[in-house]
Amino acid sequence: MEEWEKPVSSEDFAKEDTEGWKKLDYLLCVGERYEEREGLMREKGLKQNTVSRQIIVDSRTDAAANEKQENLKGGPKSKQPDREIPQDVKNKIINGLGGDKILFVCEKPLTKSDCDKNEHHLMMTEKMISWSPLFLSDDEKELLKTRDEKNKLNKIQVELLEPTLTTCELELGRWEMKKPGKSSSVTFVLSHGWNDVVKRNGLKAGDHVEVWSFRRGSQLCLALITKRN
Repeated sequence: MEEWEKPVSSEDFAKEDTEGWKKLDYLLCVGERYEEREGLMREKGLKQNTVSRQIIVDSRTDAAANEKQENLKGGPKSKQPDREIPQDVKNKIINGLGGDKILFVCEKPLTKSDCDKNEHHLMMTEKMISWSPLFLSDDEKELLKTRDEKNKLNKIQVELLEPTLTTCELELGRWEMKKPGKSSSVTFVLSHGWNDVVKRNGLKAGDHVEVWSFRRGSQLCLALITKRN
């Protein structure tokens, strides 16, 4: 078996380098390992496998391959992708909620982690939002990097427009993992109510969703759109 065909497992990481790591730390490092392997595949003239890879992390399967395929394509972009928001969603935002400044944020397949009630969050890596997070104001970007008096990372209260065109309140946070000698990995996370969104809308792993942002005055709002066949 060639090196790039082997699944990545916790045994690939030195024990002294992983002390104190959590599941997210393994997930992000696994993604980097696959990125390196894709480079080897390109050098060998091999076709990139578009089928979901089975990633084994700490003796536990985690379906993160689809997410990494979305994350690791291309370099930074500065231009907003050419996307059209569905007309019914646009009407709800503008006429129903009085919103404006609609921006496409990202598209991704939902992973098992996204739909796991024990994880209770939706993850969006910064690489998915490769043109930079234009949906956040400078003040919001700075706030998400700070901590409160209990040393917990600050979050932003956001209103989410669900696929059913009803709204709910969630929290948007930012996770950053810094590694010696490498650039940090950043992930945006929607939580505190996400499990209810999954249940109400019948979401499951493999469903493709789009996330859009809009504003109601200065308030950040998001819209979740499902793309089912």
